[in-house]
Amino acid sequence: MILADGPMGEDERARFEELAILLQSLYHFSFHQKVESLKNNYFPFSADDEAHFGSPPSPETLERFEQDLLKEFREVLKAANYEELGDEALSYAQKEQSLFHINVYIKLDDFKTYLMYSRGERVIRERVRRLVFFKREIDVPIFERIVLLIHFKKADHFSEKARLPFEPGSMIIKLFKNIPKADIEMLFPNARVRMKVRDKLFMGVPALGGGVWVLLKTFTGLVAFFVVLGAMIANFFTGGSFRAPTPQQMAQIIGGLASLAVLGAFVFKQWSKYKNRKILFMKALGESLYYKNLDSNAGVFHHLIDSAEEEENKEAILAYYFLLRHPRGLSQEALDQAVERWFLEKHGTTLNFEVDDALGKLIDLGICEQSDDPEPLFTVVPVETACEILDYRWDNYFSNNRGSGGEST
Repeated sequence: MILADGPMGEDERARFEELAILLQSLYHFSFHQKVESLKNNYFPFSADDEAHFGSPPSPETLERFEQDLLKEFREVLKAANYEELGDEALSYAQKEQSLFHINVYIKLDDFKTYLMYSRGERVIRERVRRLVFFKREIDVPIFERIVLLIHFKKADHFSEKARLPFEPGSMIIKLFKNIPKADIEMLFPNARVRMKVRDKLFMGVPALGGGVWVLLKTFTGLVAFFVVLGAMIANFFTGGSFRAPTPQQMAQIIGGLASLAVLGAFVFKQWSKYKNRKILFMKALGESLYYKNLDSNAGVFHHLIDSAEEEENKEAILAYYFLLRHPRGLSQEALDQAVERWFLEKHGTTLNFEVDDALGKLIDLGICEQSDDPEPLFTVVPVETACEILDYRWDNYFSNNRGSGGEST
């Protein structure tokens, strides 16, 4: 986009491309170190890692691994421009109408730690069913990306009879896309389906009406059955002998058993309806998560690191380019406005450019300077000089002469 936009000549364009490649390489190297550190700290909590410790780490060691992991994970998320979602986001999801027409509840008490971060918000149009035959379009606010980290409590927290879909004491990390704000609670692994009031009425009202009808139909037979049965039992305990039922009593017993069978069949049918409807809810929940899950566990590190690399690289390149176009320098506010206006006017995109972060990168790399007279202004060195500085930094990442008194090569 920059090369297609600017008035740079052919030689300057080639040098600018070289600058971009050097920046990309530097950030790739630094983030490679981060992903290795994340993987090492996550290793003790991974439930799907093929390797294992020779002996279990001490509680103190595990706590240190966890704290280091959370600290580095937050840093990578921030670099990738993710923002933390607090308890208010989860409360909102539990109160609002779900797009998937599913009510779920979660037990946060099952977690030792949980983090939830999001990036990107927009509104999409969705067709939803209302009543039975009608559909209409509604606006649905969504998070474009959500990262969820959960560390489960140890086995002594859970009931021995509980069938858990996760390993106690383990940690899971998930990355999802395009999640409605009202449905983020469905992302938790211990989410349980609850029927909505509408669904309970949909099943309960016909069941109640049918139950009354079955009871009325079988009432006479049930009463006769229990009267005969009660008389036979009383006669046995008082007279000490068992008399065979008369033909009339036998007919009443058979009629009563038939009534019980009808009543039992009705109860079983209603129970089956409930189970089938719950299965449909779980199917809808599973399908939605299947197509929205982007990555899991250690794979999320690679996904986020790649995203963070791109974000850091783009911020640095944009800041450098716009300062390069203004040799006399720009203030932080002016640079911020220039980048955001360029995206809006040239590319129809609204964004919030993290100008302070971008300037900090350029200063750390040694290709940007700040002057304070009469106001803070930022300028960058020419492209050729910037390439030499970045190339020198790259060449000296693995210098064998450091600390030896010799010159680096």
